[in-house]
Amino acid sequence: MNPLKNILRDLLLSAGYDIRKTSHIGLDGNFDIQRMFGKRALRTIFDVGAHVGESAMEYARKFPLATIYSFEPFPKTFTILQENVAPWPHVRPVNSAIGDSCSTQTLFVNQFSATNSLLPARPDVADPGTRSLMKNVERVETPVTTLDTFCRDNQIATIDLLKIDVQGFESKVIAGASELLGQRRIALIYTEVTFESHYKGQTTFSELYAMLIQFGYELVDLYSHTRTTHHSVRWCDILFVNPLALERAINPA
Repeated sequence: MNPLKNILRDLLLSAGYDIRKTSHIGLDGNFDIQRMFGKRALRTIFDVGAHVGESAMEYARKFPLATIYSFEPFPKTFTILQENVAPWPHVRPVNSAIGDSCSTQTLFVNQFSATNSLLPARPDVADPGTRSLMKNVERVETPVTTLDTFCRDNQIATIDLLKIDVQGFESKVIAGASELLGQRRIALIYTEVTFESHYKGQTTFSELYAMLIQFGYELVDLYSHTRTTHHSVRWCDILFVNPLALERAINPA
């Protein structure tokens, strides 16, 4: 890597970003997801925390037979999501947040919309670049539903892949899916986990791991590690599998 690239990499690292080769399989879990399903095509994907559809569009291309439900609570971002996924009729945008109760809650809208959360940002976030991106600029009220309620209301029996990117609210999403999880109706869970403290009351890795282990999930792998300038993990994506739920998905009775 030449000196200019080194300087650019150091600048991005200081802001919480990393550069990696896109050919590296560890950048995301899609390879492992497809590997575990084998020849059986994914049929139902839940994209919780869809933002502008980055994941939804990728899933639409990689898993063309799947119906993808993309949940995004912020109205402005939701409009962009709708526009971006319009070419894929099997992507269904839903203007709602997902949590542990059916209610109306405050969404904290930040300088960088990908950091929006139902949790307020901590004022003492260590990295100054990240802290500036998380500066609150607006608060809006948003509807919140649970995965159990949504699936019950829409007669959705199983979820092949549950992707979660909700900026510290992960434990609430899991708590609102206790019926689905307890009945082994979600095969794979792919979620972002932050190891630094960015939000007040955010879910920790140990909390999330303990919740999922209780429902019979096993850790598959960690992907897309982003590190601090001290080389500790700042955040990454994690894939969990419930072997019994996966077997039921691949070989339905």
